[in-house]
Amino acid sequence: MPSLSELQQTAKTELNAALAQGIDDISRSGIVTFTKYIRKVLPLDGFVFWVKASITSDDADPEPDTVDVKGYLHLTTESIQEDEQLYDRNVVTFTAQADIDPFNDIGSEVLYIGEFFGIQFSFSRRTGLNEQANTYHYTGEAVYPHMRSQIINSPDDIDLTDVVVSSSLPVWLGLSQFMPMFPSMLSTQNLAPPYATVKCSNTAPIAGGFYLDEMNNQWQLVTEDVTVSITGLRNAAVEDFLRYIQQYTLGDEAEMGVMNIPVVQDERVTQNELNIIAMRKTVKFKINYYQQRMRNVARQLITKSIPTIYAEAK
Repeated sequence: MPSLSELQQTAKTELNAALAQGIDDISRSGIVTFTKYIRKVLPLDGFVFWVKASITSDDADPEPDTVDVKGYLHLTTESIQEDEQLYDRNVVTFTAQADIDPFNDIGSEVLYIGEFFGIQFSFSRRTGLNEQANTYHYTGEAVYPHMRSQIINSPDDIDLTDVVVSSSLPVWLGLSQFMPMFPSMLSTQNLAPPYATVKCSNTAPIAGGFYLDEMNNQWQLVTEDVTVSITGLRNAAVEDFLRYIQQYTLGDEAEMGVMNIPVVQDERVTQNELNIIAMRKTVKFKINYYQQRMRNVARQLITKSIPTIYAEAK
C-alpha cells in the first residue's frame, strides 16, 4: 500500500500535469523572457534605481541574467489623463509554470523584469499560490513612462554628476547613528525594525530672493517641514535621537537649523490578525537651510558611492 506522502506526490504530479497542459494549450506554449536587474540606491538622496545586471560590476550571482518562463499572459490597457501627463496604464496578469518573484524575501536586491509587445513589466502581487498545482499567478503593472528613468539599461541612462533631490533629505539620511534612515516610501522591503523614514514637504522661501556667488551658483534660503517616522525604538531611545539631532544643528558644521520645538508623538499602526500595535513614533521638525549647500553635500558623496557601471559586452 502506498504511503500518504506517496499519494500526495502522485496527486501533485497529476494535478500539475493537467494544469500545465491547459496553460500550454491556451498560450500556445508561449515563453516570456525576464531580465535580471540589481537594486541600487544613491546613498544620500535615497533614490532607487534598478540596474541591468549585465552592466554592473558587483553581481556575484552566477545565475543567468535572463530567464525564460512558460506561461499565459493577459494584458489590460487603460488611458490615464492627469495634470502632469497622459499615458497608458498596462495591467499584466501572468500564469506561470515557475516561480519568478521571491515574495516575502527580506530586502530583496534582485528584480526580474519581463517584456511583452515592447512593454516592460514586473509584479506587485502573487495570488492563489498552490504548491501542489505548481502554478504561479502574478499581477502587476507595466513600467510607467515617468518611471523609465529609474530602469537603467546602459551607462548612458544615468547621470553620475548630479543629485536628484532639492530637499534637506541628504543630510537626514546621514544622521544614522541610532538606526538606518530611509526616504519616505523607499525603505528596504520587509525590513525588520529599528529603522526610520524621512518625509520632506512644504518647501518655501525665507529670503526674498536668491543669492549668486562669484561662481554664479544660486543660493536660496528656504524652510521645510520634515516628518521622521521611527519604527522599533522605545521612548528613551527616541528622546536620545531627538537630542542627537538638536546637538547636530547647534554645531559649527551643521547644514540646517531647527525653527520649532519638536516633540515625540506615538502613532497607532495595527495588525488585525494579532490585535497589537507597532512601536512607531513620529517627530516633526521645521527647519531652514540653503538649497545650493544641500545639493553640493549630496553631489560630492553620491559621485563617490555610485555603483560601477560599464558598457555591456556584445
